[in-house]
Parts: sequence; C-alpha cells; structure tokens
Amino acid sequence: MTKPVNRPHKKPGRALKVPPADAGQRIERMASNAFSQLMIARGLGTSPGLLRQWLKENPALQEAYDMGIAHVEYTCVNGLYELVKKGNLVAIIFMLKGRFGWREGEKPLGGMTQVVVNLPGALPLDKYTGVKIEQAPSDPRALAITMQAKRVG
Repeated sequence: MTKPVNRPHKKPGRALKVPPADAGQRIERMASNAFSQLMIARGLGTSPGLLRQWLKENPALQEAYDMGIAHVEYTCVNGLYELVKKGNLVAIIFMLKGRFGWREGEKPLGGMTQVVVNLPGALPLDKYTGVKIEQAPSDPRALAITMQAKRVG
C-alpha cells in the first residue's frame, strides 16, 4: 500500500466557474433571438459543455432557456399561420404535415367503419330476405383472418 504524499507546493485545481448574476436574462434574450447553445455559451464567455451543465444544475437557467426557445417557436408558428390564412398552399401542406401528422398516400386507419355489401346477380325480391349484410373488421389483419376462415370453412 502506498502512503499518502504531502505536496505543500501543489496548486489547488481551478476554481469552479459559476454563471454570471444576470445569466438567466442573458440566456433568455439570446435564446429568444434564435441563438444556438454554442452562440449563447460564447456570449456568456464559457464553453457549450459548461453551459449545458449550468442548465442541468440550475432549473431557473433551464427555464429561461426554454422560455427563449418557446418565443422563437411561437414566432415561427405564428408566421406560418399567417401564410396559411393568406392561402399559401405550401404553408398549408407544411402545417398539415407538421402539426397534424398528415402523410401523403396513406389511407386513414381506424375510426372509419367499412361496410362490404356483396350483391348476387338478379334475383327475385323474396330471395333477398334471408341474405345477411356483414360488416368487415376495421383492422386489416382481422379481415385477412376472417377471409381465410371463410375459404377454409
């Protein structure tokens, strides 16, 4: 076992860097102007890693950052919505896809009942009274199972 070494002339490590007193206001202002974390860190005179550490350790700084980002998001969404109200087709499609999850070429799933009516050839009216109309399952897998069961049975 090694014995402890006494190093009286060794300098202590670098002092921990703490955020400036007005860091919250500065972070919110820079984030609300769409500054990246790198640019915010440079504006505070620190590294991006230390900025992320400050945000993780200090809820007030994280909230200031989140408020700034929310302001940018509001501005972007509001601008997009103004274009939608003017009838800009590209903006309308973008908003439908981004905000409401629309996809091109997809058929809607669930929520819609599908009814399949199989009509035989021309028969007299009294023959139709015994015919049942079946409702197809909305899940494609259940429909495939039902169709297989009808083929087998």
